[in-house]
Amino acid sequence: MEPRNLNHRPPPYLLELQAQWHARLQQLRADDIHAEQTIESLITAEAKKNATPADIHQSQINRHQIAQAYNDFLDTDRHYTRQGNDAARALERPHLSMLERHQLETTRDQAWATAGEFQLFKSSQQLRPVHLAPVHTDTLVHTQGQATQLNTHSPKGLALQWLQRAGDALDSAYDFVVNRLLATPTREQNKEACALALNGVAGIVSGRLVPHMGGPAGRHLGDGAWGAAIDAANPGATTCARLYSDAGNFSHPSQESAQGYAPPEHLAPEVREQWALAQRQLAPALREHGHAQPQIDQVCAAAVCHGQRHARLGPPENYLLSNDGQRVGVVYGSAGVRDFDVAQAQGHSPEQQLQQAHAAVHERHREQAQVVAEHPAHTRGALVLG
Repeated sequence: MEPRNLNHRPPPYLLELQAQWHARLQQLRADDIHAEQTIESLITAEAKKNATPADIHQSQINRHQIAQAYNDFLDTDRHYTRQGNDAARALERPHLSMLERHQLETTRDQAWATAGEFQLFKSSQQLRPVHLAPVHTDTLVHTQGQATQLNTHSPKGLALQWLQRAGDALDSAYDFVVNRLLATPTREQNKEACALALNGVAGIVSGRLVPHMGGPAGRHLGDGAWGAAIDAANPGATTCARLYSDAGNFSHPSQESAQGYAPPEHLAPEVREQWALAQRQLAPALREHGHAQPQIDQVCAAAVCHGQRHARLGPPENYLLSNDGQRVGVVYGSAGVRDFDVAQAQGHSPEQQLQQAHAAVHERHREQAQVVAEHPAHTRGALVLG
């Protein structure tokens, strides 16, 4: 319901409220005049090198706050109308006592009457909301009555946006690599973890902003590793290969590969490539958890089979062992991670699992060829992803 328009002299409590409204309005007007004069004086002082743009921006932000307080004051009638409507709805409840009904009716009538009086007050004073122009600083945009946002039209604001997104990517990569999957990282696993993190950042900043990492790795980056890699298809891998190249001249005995299963030549190239990757990434960590080479071969074959069965998620990029050595995670790029149990993987022979991976590759190639044959116009010149 709308507030009632009263044609008679308002009761005493409304006269007291009207006096408060006039006082509040005068105070807000005085505050706004003072804020506007402060801004003008600072603009003049800046021309004489006695003030900075930051001083002006802060004064403009202060005036925003005054303007918003003024607009909130103009909404006083809405608050009273809402209060009256709430009381009116409460009166519709059953089983109200005489006292409750009297209190709700009094609240309803007074709230609606107050809302009507404030509307008359606004009309007599010709009050309208004020909307000031946004304040653009070097890094932020302050809009009256709204949340502050990054000023992505300025270099500093854009840099903050890149840093914010890069920080989120690095936090996610760190949690995934360090806390969830890596046990005792080998040099190869360190390189892969580094590549995961840097590739995430590279996609965000496009090589335009790289914070100094500190330590030997940071010095390598500072010496140009990132610059040499940014135009590569896989900048993280290229960079991290250089970061860990010093350790490539020697290996720990526990990381040396023992003589194990050799996949037959008839297997698909994808299977043999993934087998080599799984051996490089999983064998050292599995060996440190006490697994012999035949058991390692079973787990690596299971990882390859898992990767080829789920290849529609994207090509498997990394194989990582959990902290407790009981699960293997297969990284499918932006599609995330799928994992499997190590003990279950050791229940099948490498031959059996690699043959299943080979069959999955063959079936995927057959389906792709069928799609091309059935829809040549739709696939001509396009990539068919596995």
